Amino acid sequence: MTENIFLSYRRDDSRGYTNAIYTLLELHFPPGSIFMDVDTLVPGSDFVQSLQEAVENCDIFLAVIGSRWENIKNEKGQRRLENPEDFVRIEVAHALERGIPVIPVLVDGAQMPSSDNLPDNLKDLARRHAFTIGDHMRPDMERLIKVLEKTFERLEKERLEKEKKEAELLAMAQAEEERKAQEKAEVDRIAKEKAEADRIAKEKAEADRIAKEKAEADRIAKEKAEADRIAKEKAEADRKAKKEAKQKARTLAVAEKKEADDKKRLSRQKTGSTAGQQAGKAVSPSAVKKIPVWAWPVAGVVLIAIGYGIFRGFRPSLSEEPRETEVSQTVAYTNTPISEAISSTPTPQATVTSTAVPTPTPTTEPPAGAETTNWKNGAVMVYVPSGEFIMGSDSGAANESPAHTVYLDGFWIGKTEVTNEMYRLCFEADACVKYEWQDGFFDAEFEKDHPVTNITWKQAGAYCRWAGGYLPTEAQWEKAARGTDGRTYPWGEGVDHSLANYGGYIGSTLPVGSYPAGVSPYGLLDMAGNVGEYVADWYNSVYYSLSPEGDPSGPEDGLERVVRGGSWNSSGENIRVTRRSSELPLDSQSDRLGFRCAFSQLP
Repeated sequence: MTENIFLSYRRDDSRGYTNAIYTLLELHFPPGSIFMDVDTLVPGSDFVQSLQEAVENCDIFLAVIGSRWENIKNEKGQRRLENPEDFVRIEVAHALERGIPVIPVLVDGAQMPSSDNLPDNLKDLARRHAFTIGDHMRPDMERLIKVLEKTFERLEKERLEKEKKEAELLAMAQAEEERKAQEKAEVDRIAKEKAEADRIAKEKAEADRIAKEKAEADRIAKEKAEADRIAKEKAEADRKAKKEAKQKARTLAVAEKKEADDKKRLSRQKTGSTAGQQAGKAVSPSAVKKIPVWAWPVAGVVLIAIGYGIFRGFRPSLSEEPRETEVSQTVAYTNTPISEAISSTPTPQATVTSTAVPTPTPTTEPPAGAETTNWKNGAVMVYVPSGEFIMGSDSGAANESPAHTVYLDGFWIGKTEVTNEMYRLCFEADACVKYEWQDGFFDAEFEKDHPVTNITWKQAGAYCRWAGGYLPTEAQWEKAARGTDGRTYPWGEGVDHSLANYGGYIGSTLPVGSYPAGVSPYGLLDMAGNVGEYVADWYNSVYYSLSPEGDPSGPEDGLERVVRGGSWNSSGENIRVTRRSSELPLDSQSDRLGFRCAFSQLP
């Protein structure tokens, strides 16, 4: 049986609601089974005929009715329902005439129209049981989908009963034909033998087809398994190669710096050893002739003292064992003429001093949990080091499995969720926008140290880019919340209301950092409860079985974005660090959604 649904609405009345209903129905029912009014008509087709054909081919008819559905008027001031060519009137009238299930779907606070206010061919609509979609779109749609499924089951049961009756009538007719056919026994015998042969041939052909399809399926599965194995091995090889390249680069940098320091030290030693020789050449021949005879012995004593001092100054570098700390020697000279230097008291012409130079050490990444402040918004950022951790859970929901090992490069991430005060700075810098429903965005009722809410995924990403970062990936968020020991909650195991804001216990958000006892292994706060947090990834329920082992960034596309952490209204089960939920990335509002930012390097 087909499961075709016709979705009727007025654009001026309920277009936004109908688009959301269409999107959620498409996620549940087979592709192409939802006909969305005139939006899916082929251009150039006859308007009335196409609508009637579409209604003729559907199994269930949904009439989306908003608060203005029955009273919208045309440019002449006439109610559209009074116009026989009005497309909504044509659709509903034909569906009622066919006798198929017609379900009024009330949105935007609409009430069921009375029969007195409807044209004659639509009056039966007022007697149909209506379904209401209120402020909680997703749970209401889940109930509507269950109603549709039960309706399809009922229609299928009725179809089977009808076919059974037709089959019984057919069997009676065949029995009558067989009775008459007995007069031609020989013809019947030949016909039976031929029918048996045909049956055997058909069964053999069917068996061959099934065997061929199974062989083809086995071949495809084997090729896929081999491709997955190769991809996994390649990802592991790439990760190891990247790690080895980083280590080699650090080793090379340390070696090059040590070589440069050795060259500088040898250059200083060479300069010191030749300084004395150059000083000896400073006496000119004319000065030598003027020196009295009695001064020569005194000068000899002075020169011997100078040479002895120089020798003692350099001797440590020649005789002592190498040390971990290098020593550079600086020789200070004077320009005193020899005639002035010769006196009763010999004075050395050079002094030797030693200066300690620290041995260079390789640069390392910041320690786990290191903190710094973002100069743009004043947010405290915490460092999560590179390395492996366990992501997911084999004991949670199906979309949390399998538990698997993931390697991440080091990154910085906000210690708390972004607050109203932090977001206000971005708005005042003309880097962030607000939508019409956010007119009171910065009213006094929004405490400045509460997490910012009623924000879209797009606005959250724009804010993080302004702050110099980005929305964290799902893997980065989970490692920051969980650490490397596979714990269930940021603080470890077990949950109560002294550790997080959850379960509707408070009834709203609290200032960020209100639960210091619920801190994560790296020092992050509110990673469970208060508000659910947007991350960068598209949502895919089976992504964990496909994701790479190094720095996964999520699926390439999808319909919904991942939300992590749970909110003030979530249950204790739904604030676990491995819990995955999702939201449509529409321009919608929620007082249970917020975000924090990540940074690959300091802004």
